[in-house]
Amino acid sequence: MDDDLTPEQFVAESGWRYAKTMPECPHEYTVRDLSPGGAKTTAMGDEEFEWFVRLVRERGELDEWGGQVRPYLRVGEHKYWTMGAPVKETTIINREPVTEKAWAEFRERIAQA
Repeated sequence: MDDDLTPEQFVAESGWRYAKTMPECPHEYTVRDLSPGGAKTTAMGDEEFEWFVRLVRERGELDEWGGQVRPYLRVGEHKYWTMGAPVKETTIINREPVTEKAWAEFRERIAQA
């Protein structure tokens, strides 16, 4: 893993998918590839994925949603979170826009999908 990796690089170089099964809670997610070797992921890579999960948990601000408190890390115009499984078992990182501009771009992507 590149020691100079920044959170901004991770989110820019990872693929994000609209969580269409949860339209009542619009958000996107990226997935860790579980194939042998983990070489191909929608996220940057396996090491980078785990690095970002730890970053969210160590530097994120605690907030409550749906009766659960978890850390949320703001990077740019989005906030990021995981569902709380141990780092090695975490397979998804979620994100949601936090600015009006990001929400508008997100709604436009959904409409075009």
